[in-house]
Amino acid sequence: MKSSRLFLSLFLAASAALGLVAAAGTAAAAESNSAVVSASATEDVTFRPLVNRATESGVGVAAREECEITAWGYTGVIYCDSAMLVDWYGDGSRMELFAIDRYRQIWHVWPGAGRWHVMPGNGRADDTYGASMDGSGNRYVSVAVWGSGLYCTADPAGPASWNGWHRC
Repeated sequence: MKSSRLFLSLFLAASAALGLVAAAGTAAAAESNSAVVSASATEDVTFRPLVNRATESGVGVAAREECEITAWGYTGVIYCDSAMLVDWYGDGSRMELFAIDRYRQIWHVWPGAGRWHVMPGNGRADDTYGASMDGSGNRYVSVAVWGSGLYCTADPAGPASWNGWHRC
């Protein structure tokens, strides 16, 4: 499984570099996706690694470090390397953070959210992958499921909420 994770990482990085997919999970990928920004780009998000909280993330997969993350005053425990901070408008006025926990649940939080929220649609993932917004204001988020590929959801502009997860 370690080789599968390495292959997926290399595949995703190469696909992003070629412009085949929107990417996020890594710093290099974040540069290719204008909506995804470094978590260090805002003082509103802090990470604190948890001592002795590295967890086995799957059969034969190396342990992943968990962090306590506080974003806009709301604290949660997620995989440190899964946090994806999105600046939807590119000016800091609409920020949102997506992350994965040890149970593979996909969480998100934003200023004024009141708490962390599980993403609708009961999706499970191993890593965050990308985020984008189209000209009509529809927002899109994708996640990676190791050994299975990328899954996406959309939040249509207007009063509607996030759709269910589907293969990208």
